[in-house]
Amino acid sequence: MDRGSVVMACACMFLAGLSACAGNDRGAVTGSDAELESEYTADVAELAGTEAALVALTAVAAETPEEAAKNAADNASEAYGDCVEVSSTGSQVLIEFEGCSGQWGVVALSGTLQANYQLDGVDDLFATLQVDVEANYAQISFEASVGYAAVGASQSLSVTSKGRGVGYRGAELGHTSDYVVTVADSCLSVDGKFSGSGRYDWSTVISGYQACTGACPAPGGMVTRSGPVRTVKLSFDGSGTAAWSTDNRSGSLSLACGLF
Repeated sequence: MDRGSVVMACACMFLAGLSACAGNDRGAVTGSDAELESEYTADVAELAGTEAALVALTAVAAETPEEAAKNAADNASEAYGDCVEVSSTGSQVLIEFEGCSGQWGVVALSGTLQANYQLDGVDDLFATLQVDVEANYAQISFEASVGYAAVGASQSLSVTSKGRGVGYRGAELGHTSDYVVTVADSCLSVDGKFSGSGRYDWSTVISGYQACTGACPAPGGMVTRSGPVRTVKLSFDGSGTAAWSTDNRSGSLSLACGLF
């Protein structure tokens, strides 16, 4: 089965599951309920990781907004090569992706990212982003405000965002978020909170999530999603699967990164 068929099959299974259990959402937890909730949580986690990776691409060393825009354009060209077209005008940069694979486990990336850099106060650099892409066999569109700070050899990005996405398994999600991305060497880490709507209102805390170039999430990361019915915990071990637990049930599921 090719990748497109795999994705379509997963999406159909997810949507079928929504229809099957919509009537007893507040009743006893069945195996299918728990598995559905774990897949929903995995979509939230993977969309958050993709968003963080795109935000991290804009992290550059610069003293002025104009220098930041130019450096971001150069950074994207270096990271993704011939599959991107970049242009910078003044303090703005536009990056257009077409079938890219590159940093922090992001593959099958197509769409646009636009950043407008500014100074907050005297010399604190920040940017507003508009992003509309397909990546890792999911869709995501968001707006974000990003503050940049150097911490030793790494960079710390404070992010607030609002957007919508469709996960690899077919979950349709709207979200607001407040999180920190740390970029060091070839890896990024994410810690923070995502809240939103979809099947119902939910909040997700991401702790210690780390992604490196060409790899699935590193061991030690934890994603905890809470809704009106139950809480689901998702943990990573560096492989293409993640472990989940909820209401005295547990299991494992395949991650999108395991397809690549």
